[in-house]
Amino acid sequence: MSYLVLARKWRPQNFEEVIGQNHVTRVLQNAIRFNRIAHAYLFSGPRGVGKTSVARIFAKALNCEKGPSPHPCGNCSQCKEIAAGKSADVIEIDGASHRGIDSIRSLQESIGYKPIKGRFKIYIIDEVHMLTMEAFNALLKTLEEPPPHVHFVFATTEVHRVPSTVLSRCQRFDFRRIPTKDISLHLGRIVEAEQVSISPLIIEAIAVEADGSLRDAETLLEQVIAFHGEGVEDEELLKLLGIVDRTTLINVLKAVIDGDRKTCLQLAQEIYESGCDEVKFLNRLLDLVHRLLIVKTMEDGSPIIKGRSNISEHEFEILADLAKKLVPEMLDIYYQILIRGIELARRSSQPHFVLEMTLLKMASAPNALFMPDIIKSVRALAEGKRELQVPIEISAHQEQVAQKIETLKFQPDETLPTPRSIDDIVAEWRQFLNWLSSYDQVLHAKLANSIAQKGQKDKELIVSVMPVYGEVLKTETSQEQIKEALLKFFGTSELTLNIKEDSNISQNTKQTQKNSETNRMRREIETHPLVMEVLELFNGSIVDVRVDAYSENVIEETDVE
Repeated sequence: MSYLVLARKWRPQNFEEVIGQNHVTRVLQNAIRFNRIAHAYLFSGPRGVGKTSVARIFAKALNCEKGPSPHPCGNCSQCKEIAAGKSADVIEIDGASHRGIDSIRSLQESIGYKPIKGRFKIYIIDEVHMLTMEAFNALLKTLEEPPPHVHFVFATTEVHRVPSTVLSRCQRFDFRRIPTKDISLHLGRIVEAEQVSISPLIIEAIAVEADGSLRDAETLLEQVIAFHGEGVEDEELLKLLGIVDRTTLINVLKAVIDGDRKTCLQLAQEIYESGCDEVKFLNRLLDLVHRLLIVKTMEDGSPIIKGRSNISEHEFEILADLAKKLVPEMLDIYYQILIRGIELARRSSQPHFVLEMTLLKMASAPNALFMPDIIKSVRALAEGKRELQVPIEISAHQEQVAQKIETLKFQPDETLPTPRSIDDIVAEWRQFLNWLSSYDQVLHAKLANSIAQKGQKDKELIVSVMPVYGEVLKTETSQEQIKEALLKFFGTSELTLNIKEDSNISQNTKQTQKNSETNRMRREIETHPLVMEVLELFNGSIVDVRVDAYSENVIEETDVE
C-alpha cells in the first residue's frame, strides 16, 4: 500500500473530529436533524482550515445509509465511497480547471439525472471564485431552483471575488483560523499515534508557524518526522525548516528593549543564516509586540492574550517582565517601525539589510523624545514652571541645552515701560490689544475690533469701537480701566480718551489689520528666545510660520523640523 501523507491520513471523517469550526458543524448538524437542509452552501475562509473536509462530511451525512444523520456511520458503502472520493453521487469539481461556461453547461445537463446509489447528488466546487463571470451567470438559475435531489457546496478562500448574486442564493459559513493551542493538541495526538518522539518546543513552533492552518501544520510535522529520523537536534531542526522559535523572538525583543545594538546585529545574522524569511520574522515580531502591548495596557491581560494568541504561562511571565521596562508610547514606536520594515522588506532585493536596520532603529527608540512630553515641557516653561519633564535618556548635548532651558525664568516685569507718545500708541495698537487679551479679557472683548487714531488736540487718542460697546466704554469706570491698561503697556496715561462709535468696523477692517501684523508676527516668533532654544535642543529649523485665516483672532502656528 502506498504511503498516505498525514494531511490525508488524519482528515476528519465526522463532524466531531473537525477542529476549531464548531460554529459551522453545529449549524449543519442541526439542519440535518430538523430537516432544514438548504440547496446551496458557501464555505469561505483561509487555506487548510477544513472547508473541503466539512463538505465531504456533510455529503456523507446526507447520503449515509443510516441517515440522513448528523452522525454518519462511516461504515456503510456510501460513507466509504465518499471518504475515498469514489462516490458517483458526490461530484468534486476544481473551479480553477473547470471555470468556463462550457463546464457549467455540462454540469447543468447532468443535474437532471437522479442519483445512482445515494439519496442526493452533491456538487462540491472548490475554489469557486475562479469561475468566470459568464459561468457564474449561467449557474444562477440552476443554483436558485435546483432539483430536489441536488445540493451545492461551494468552497473559496477569496469570497470577495464571488458575485453577490451567487452569495444571495447560498447559506454562507465563514471558517476561522484554528487557534494555536488546538493545533498543538492535535499535533500531539498525531505524534503519539505515529509513535515518534518530538519535543513540545518543536510542536509549539510548528503550530505557531502554521498561522491557523491545520493542513500547513500537518505538512510541517511530516517534514519534522522525516528529519527527526536522522537524530537531528531541536535547534538544528528548526533551522532546517526555516522556523524561528519563540526563544529567538523573545531574545530579539529583549535586545531591542535593552538598546543592545550589537546583540541585535548578531541575532539578525543568525536569522539570515537559518534561512528564515525576513518578512515572516518581522511579522512574528510584530505579533509579539502586539501581545506585549496588551500586557502593558491591561492589568489582567492574561485571559485576553490566551484567548487570542494562546501563549503559555511561562511566556506570559516573560512578557509581563518586559512590559515593566516600557511605556505605551514606546510600543507604538516599535509598531510603526515594524510596519515600515515589513513593507520595505517585501520590496527590497536585500531583505536581510532591512531586517538589520529595523532592529537597530527599534533599539535606538529609547533615546527618542516623545512629542507630548516636549509640548508639556514647553508649556510648563511658558507658565513659569522650571521643571523640564523628559522621562527618558537624552544625549549630553541635549541635556546641556535642556538645563539651559530649565534656567529660563518667566517672571513678570514689575517696572513700568518707558512712556510712549500718541503716535507710538496708534502704531502699536494691535500689539496692545493682543497683550490685553491676557491682562483683562472682559476689556479686550469690548476693544477687540477697535481702531486707534491720533486726535487734533494735544495728547488726544480717538478710539473707534463697535456701537454695541460705545456707551459702556464711555463710562468713567471703563475710561479708568483703559488708562490703567495703557499705563501698564505704554507707560503713559496722561492722555485724553475719546470713544467714538463706528458702524463701519467690519470683518474687512479686521482682516486688513490682521494682514498688517503678519510680518511683525513672523519676526517675533522666529526670534523668540523659547523658539530658539527648542530649535537648538532638537537641532531643528523653522520651515514656516502661518496665520490661521479662518480664526477671528490671530493664531500663530510654527512648523519646525
